[in-house]
Formats: sequence, structure tokens, C-alpha cells
Amino acid sequence: MVKITVIKTKPYTDQKPGTSGLRKRVTVFQQNQHYAENFIQSIISTIDPAQRQGGTLVVGGDGRFFMKDAIQLIIQIAAANGIGKLVIGQNGIMSTPAVSCVIRKMKAIGGIILTAIEIVDSVESYAEMLRDIFDFAALKELLSGPNHINVRLDAMHGELGSPANSAVNCVPSEDFGGHHPDPNLTYAADLDRNMVLGKHGFFVNPSDSVAVIGANITSIPYFQKTGVKGLARSMPTSGALDSVAKALKMPLYETPTGWKFFGNLMDAGKLSLCGEESFGTEDIMKDHWQKFGRNFFTRYDYEEVDSDAANKMIDHLQTTMSDKAFVGQKFSSGDKTYQVEKADNFEYTDPVDGSVSKGQGLRIIFSDGSRIIFRLSGTGSAGATIRLYIDSYEKDSQKIYQDPQVMLAPLVDIALRISQLQEKTGRTAPTVIT
Repeated sequence: MVKITVIKTKPYTDQKPGTSGLRKRVTVFQQNQHYAENFIQSIISTIDPAQRQGGTLVVGGDGRFFMKDAIQLIIQIAAANGIGKLVIGQNGIMSTPAVSCVIRKMKAIGGIILTAIEIVDSVESYAEMLRDIFDFAALKELLSGPNHINVRLDAMHGELGSPANSAVNCVPSEDFGGHHPDPNLTYAADLDRNMVLGKHGFFVNPSDSVAVIGANITSIPYFQKTGVKGLARSMPTSGALDSVAKALKMPLYETPTGWKFFGNLMDAGKLSLCGEESFGTEDIMKDHWQKFGRNFFTRYDYEEVDSDAANKMIDHLQTTMSDKAFVGQKFSSGDKTYQVEKADNFEYTDPVDGSVSKGQGLRIIFSDGSRIIFRLSGTGSAGATIRLYIDSYEKDSQKIYQDPQVMLAPLVDIALRISQLQEKTGRTAPTVIT
């Protein structure tokens, strides 16, 4: 008989999960009394007590520091709450899509991801699903056949026959080997977990990646069997996918940032392919741009901004955008002039459950389809993160190969002027440019 101990704790007002969950520095979880326990209990408290005994909870993480300690707490608190079964990745390791796969396969009541207990193979269920989606025989031929290409894979060495020395960083490390856990062009000088690098270091951003997949979706075995039900992108992501959906006459959904919105659409049978601008060959991209045009897209992240300053900047921007004279106003920078066609704070009504998500990002849409978007994220480890998205469509075949940062510089300048970001926050440059 296991003794259950009741411990009184104080509430923490900063435990407000965002689209990426609760992001705090490890020291916050370690040093604040019962901080982790409170949050774990809060998650489990959302489960109806009547569903706990017969329910399964999936647990896994990416191997970062404190993960193993957190899993031990989850085990103890789940047991005390009467959770019937825990499914945990081997050594605690299980990727986010793998957790999603296991939850669906086991019809679990949910999961806790640390981006009598059962230890499962962290890969097999996910690999089984992937085999049903992609043509593994064709991939194996590409990677290990007589005319194979040479590749460099980051921790993805598996059953496709590529030489073992083509895989790097395969042993999970609590500090990610000293690298940043959210790699992109700023942090990934060597390699990126989700970024495709082609010849001469040419890289494909995620907005273009999902558009290319959408344009070639009927080449994927899984969709040859199921058909294509619809495409979706998060609101800040570039409109590259829109052009594909229009050309192929497919339904397109524009959702707030957060995979739960994609999940609702998938579960309702409305969606087959989705993506957002969270990161990743050359000839393929050029052919795609020639056919559909190119959305030049960039994201500026200003991390760990003083929260009060960030909120004041957003308030100022909302006031500016709500002025009746703002729509129709023209802004110029260099040789470019843009006229405001629409300005709003993005709102989304879920077509599946009817729920309304307000305040998802300030959008300034210009008459040529170019967009400036501001989102304030409180999900960073410390302070606030201001994300500025710039999206500009170009169909002139003579201009589609130009440098994105050069092409987008006028819009960036206009965005900074309208928002007064530098004046309000004191930040003269972004932390990261993607």
C-alpha cells in the first residue's frame, strides 16, 4: 500500500502556458518551492477524476537537463492522483510528434512532454507510422543505392541504410552539447534539426518547405491512399502555401500559432498537411518559385524584452492601427511604397468546435498582399519575446532569386517605424533573424 502525502503549497501566478507550454529556466523549477509539483498537479487536475483510473498518460522529453527529475515527480504525482497507467519513453526520451503518435495509438487521455509504469520504444510506433506515410524503399535507394547521394543527418540515422558516419549528435545530452535547443540560421552554424541544406549551403525556410510538399503531395504514398482533405498554415507563416492551395483548388485554413488548432482540423477529417514557421533543394525551390511565385519571408525575434516595455509597444501599435485614417495610409522606404488595406488583431473561429481565439497577432496587410505581423509571446524562459514577421509576395521571375533580407528591408524599416519598437523597448537589433 503506497502512502499518499498531502502537501500544502502556494500558487504561482506566472504559470501561464503558451502555445509551447510553460517555458521557464530550469533554475525556476529547481529553486522555487514545489514549482514543478504545482504545475504537474495543475495539468492532472484538468482530467476528470472519473477518467483517471482507466486512463493512460504518455510522458517523454528531449533529454534536456532536469528532465529525469521532472519525470520522477510526474510518476509520483500521477500515482497519487490515481492515474491508471503511465507510458514513458525509454530513458525518458520521446520526441513531440512521437508522443502525439503514441497518444493516438493508445487512445491515451493526454501526455506531458518535457521539450506499474510501462517503458516503450521511443521510436518504433512513430517509425511504423512514417513507413505508412512515406516511400521508404525510394528513400533507401536515394540514400544507399548504387547512385546514392551523400548526406549529413543530425541524429536521424536509422533504417534507411545511410552510412553510420553520416549521422551526428546521436547521443542525447542534457545541455544539447552546448548548442541552442531551438536551432535556426542564427544558432545552427553546423546543422539544423529541421533545416534542409542543399548545394552550396542553400537553405529552405519552413514556409517554403510546406508549400513544396503541398505542391507535390500526391507523390506521397499515404496521400495516394487517403486523398488530400485540406491544407493549413499558422497565421504568421508566409502565404507560400496559399498560392499552392489556390492553384490546386484545395481548402486552406489559416489558424493561430499552436499545433492544437491543426490537431482539431486533422481529427475532424478536414486537414492533410500543415506547417508553421518554426524550422529548412535548390533546383526544386527554383522550379517551385517559377510556377507559384515566391513569398519572401523573415522573422525577427526580440528575446527577453522587459515585459512592461513590450506591452507598451503593443498598446501603442494597437492604438495606431485602430485610427480610422490608418487604413488607406501609404508608407514608403527606399524605392518601395505600400498602402494599408487592412489592419486587425487576428481572430480565429475553429470550424470544428466553434471556439474563438482572440488576440492572436497584430496584422497590417498591404494592397499588394505584403504583410507585417507582430506577436507578443510570454512563453520564453525570461521576460517577453516580440516576434516580427515580414511577408512579401513576388511573382516577377527576374526578382525571385534576390536576397530575402534585401527584398524585405523596406518592409522591416516601415514595421519598426510604425511600431516604434526600438524607441519603446530600447532594442536596436533582434536577437535572432530567421
